[in-house]
Amino acid sequence: MTIENRKTKQIASSLILMAQLPDGDALVQVLGNGNESSNEEALGHWVEGQEDLLTIDKPDFMVEQLIHRLHNKLDAFNSFLYE
Repeated sequence: MTIENRKTKQIASSLILMAQLPDGDALVQVLGNGNESSNEEALGHWVEGQEDLLTIDKPDFMVEQLIHRLHNKLDAFNSFLYE
């Protein structure tokens, strides 16, 4: 596992805890590309796409912004489902 993959996995694990996301695979269709088998893998894929934040040297700010974006993404998906 490369350093980048390890970092992404660590960030995804932290976000799962902080956002209290459930185990399972429900988020694969929302955050992943379809090849993932778990919410953590899907979130890792999504985190990789947030490259502009991953280069920030302030971890607290980076995580705060990732959580904000994640909530926006999930809210948008919920709105789409219930239109």
